Amino acid sequence: MQIASRLRDTTLGDLLAELHRANATGVLELIEPKGRHAIHLRRGFVQAVESESALVRLGDVAARRWGISRPAVERARMYAHARGLRIGHALVATRVIAAAQLDALLAEQQRARLELLYALRDAEIRFRVARPLPDGAAEQTPLEARDTFYGRPRKQARDTEHTQSTEQPRARHSRVTRAMHHPLAAEYAVLGVAPDSDQRAVRDAFRALVLALHPDRAHGVSDLERESRARKLVDVVRAYRTVTAA
Repeated sequence: MQIASRLRDTTLGDLLAELHRANATGVLELIEPKGRHAIHLRRGFVQAVESESALVRLGDVAARRWGISRPAVERARMYAHARGLRIGHALVATRVIAAAQLDALLAEQQRARLELLYALRDAEIRFRVARPLPDGAAEQTPLEARDTFYGRPRKQARDTEHTQSTEQPRARHSRVTRAMHHPLAAEYAVLGVAPDSDQRAVRDAFRALVLALHPDRAHGVSDLERESRARKLVDVVRAYRTVTAA
């Protein structure tokens, strides 16, 4: 299997789709001058996402996407620090979330990290043999393929966008950097739009997602898939309310 050496020659969606088809196990590294990102794959599925710059804390995911109060998250954080626990286990121990919800919350964190990496336009690409997973990642359920590359931009679409753009590379990189560190970057990523999108683009993206995820369109799917769509719909509605209220 051969993959591109630079992200500008492909897209993250193309890379993850190719690795999924190859049933690959290893680490996809995206290396920038100021940061390194690692996507761990097991048999073609994303198991964990690490990033030196696209930081998404589990407590922030719990507060922003699940509506858990900040005081409750902070109490769990202090509980975790005092007892040497990970924040997820502390959220369970302090009864902020049920034990059965922890895996879903961790999956939300991985999806949010991956969404931010989709904002990258260029990076050096390396694929290495599997290495130890981050703490706690081995016990998590891998992300589904639809959460990693389905519906993502492909190289052909990006090339068309590039020919229509007059931005200089440095300006484009600056825009992407700002997007990754936007305070509502995770919410905009859920809606599939950039943080600098206008209200109409945000509204159109929201409506399209609601139509795609609505229960009335979930014909012939499994109960697990139906539940997954329902969770995503809740995330989309919450993200839309957050960005439109800001």
